[in-house]
Amino acid sequence: MRCGEKVMGHYLQVKVAMRDPEVVAELIDKFGALANHFYNKTGKVYRAVFCGKKAFDFLALIRPYLRIKQFQADVGMEFFNVRSRHKGIPITPQEFALRNAFEARLKAMKLPRPTMEVGHS
Repeated sequence: MRCGEKVMGHYLQVKVAMRDPEVVAELIDKFGALANHFYNKTGKVYRAVFCGKKAFDFLALIRPYLRIKQFQADVGMEFFNVRSRHKGIPITPQEFALRNAFEARLKAMKLPRPTMEVGHS
């Protein structure tokens, strides 16, 4: 979820990023994701982006296979089920507060990236 720039609101978004362009292309073809890429320290990273109902449907499909991110997927799916379904109608301050609460829950669940420790024997 994130706060949109054009309209004060939130939406469900799922991003899958990896170095293998073929896997990302398959996600895009099979599930209708949007495509983009970015560069980091180690090179080009390909990304499939799911928004709204497509994000919910994708999470529902992959949820049984998630381990670390399963709780985040649950919160995102819960958010999608309680949000207003009336496109173009402004949300109330109460609904905006509820959406902010979901966003705060997700931020609290963000795990730090694991670090690789090298042991000596």
